[in-house]
Amino acid sequence: MRLVLTIAAALLTLPSLAQTSATARFRAAETKWLAHRQDGLTFHDDSPAAVEAMSKMRNIGIEVATKTLSKNPSTTATQLQKLLAALPKDTELNDSKVLQLKPGLFAVAFDDYPSSIFFIVRTRPASTPLVWSIDRPGPQPIDTRHRLNAWLAARSGDRCQDLRIRDVRDTCGPVKASVGLLPPDTKGNPRFYLSASYSKDAGILTGVQTSIWRWNDDHAELLWLTYYTGDPGEEATDIGVAFRNGLLLMDQKDGFDTFYANNSDSARHLRHSVRITPSTVEDLGLRSLDPELDLVDTFFDHVARNLPVAGLASSEIVQQLCPKILQTKKLNEKTADLGMIQDWSVDRHQGHTTLCLNVEKLGGYRFTLSPGANGKMQITGLSGNGDPTMSCQGTEPLSRPN
Repeated sequence: MRLVLTIAAALLTLPSLAQTSATARFRAAETKWLAHRQDGLTFHDDSPAAVEAMSKMRNIGIEVATKTLSKNPSTTATQLQKLLAALPKDTELNDSKVLQLKPGLFAVAFDDYPSSIFFIVRTRPASTPLVWSIDRPGPQPIDTRHRLNAWLAARSGDRCQDLRIRDVRDTCGPVKASVGLLPPDTKGNPRFYLSASYSKDAGILTGVQTSIWRWNDDHAELLWLTYYTGDPGEEATDIGVAFRNGLLLMDQKDGFDTFYANNSDSARHLRHSVRITPSTVEDLGLRSLDPELDLVDTFFDHVARNLPVAGLASSEIVQQLCPKILQTKKLNEKTADLGMIQDWSVDRHQGHTTLCLNVEKLGGYRFTLSPGANGKMQITGLSGNGDPTMSCQGTEPLSRPN
C-alpha cells in the first residue's frame, strides 16, 4: 500500500508528457504574443494573431487544471498551483494562486502576465470538470460600468489603452489576478474576493479592480466591485488587499489638491473597508491614513480659493502663510500650485501632533496640530521660515495603521 501511495504522489509531482506538451504550447503562444509588441512595452498591437496568442495561453492554463483534476481528483490546491507555475518561460514572475473553496471546488488565479485569468473548476465523480471563467462571467448586473471587460484579451491592446479618459481605461486590460478566501454566506455558499492590478507603461501608481463574489453551484455571482488607484503591497506601510476581523481592507492612493508626490509612499493614502457578514456585504467607505497632510492641504486650498478657514487654522497662521500661498496660484486656476513634496514626516505625542512639511514652492515648516473645540484636529502652531533645504528627518518615523 505504501509503495502504491508513493508512486501516485510521484506521478502528481513529476512533469507528465501531457504537462510537457502543455508547457511547450504555452511557451510557443507566449513567443507569438511577444512578437506583437511593437514598442516593446506593455501592450500588444491589437492584431487578431496577438489576441489569439493571449487567449491560447489562458486556455492552456485552464486545460492543465481541468485535465489534472479529471485524471487525479485528489490533486491538492498546492499541487495544481505548482503545475500552473511551470508553464511560462520565466517561472519566477508567475504568482498563480489556487484556493479550495470547498471539496472538489477550486478557484484559480492564473497570474502570468499577460495571460492572467481567473477561473473556477468543479470536479464531481463521473463528470467533466465544470469551468467558470472571469472573461465569460455571464450576466452580472452590479457591473454597470463594464469593468469586467478588462479581463478580455481583445481589450488588452494599444487601441484600448490609448483611451486615457477615466470612464474607459478601467475597462482595458491586461490585468494581474489575485484571489483570497472570505467566509461563506448563511447558506454555506463559498465567497471570495478577487483583486486585479492593471498593467501600464509607466508611472508610480496603477489601477486596481477589487470585487467580491459568491459561488452558486454552477456560476459565480458578483456581489460588489470597485476601481481605484493603488500600489498594492509594494510599500511597507501598505496592506494592498486583505481580509481582517470581518473586514475586507483595500489600501488606495490618491493625489492632493495643492501639492503632489513624486513617489508612491508620499502619495495620499486611503483605506477602503467593506464589512463581510454571513448575510451582507456592507461598504463602509474610505478613511484617510494621512489626516495630517489632508488637513494642511485643505487649509492651503481654502486660502487659495478664499474659502472659510475657521476650524482649520488660527488667523495668525493665515496671515503668515496667505501671501506665499497666493503667489503660487496661477491665473485662471482654482487653487494653489505648491509643487512637489520635498520631504515630510509626522510626530505624534499625547494628543498633539507635529507635521513637518517641505514643499517645492512654499519651503519647509512645522505645523502643530491639536484637537479644537469640536474635537477635530486643526492647525494651532507654526514654526519655520520656509527654508527650501529644511529636512524633516530626525522626527519620529511615519506610522500608518496596519
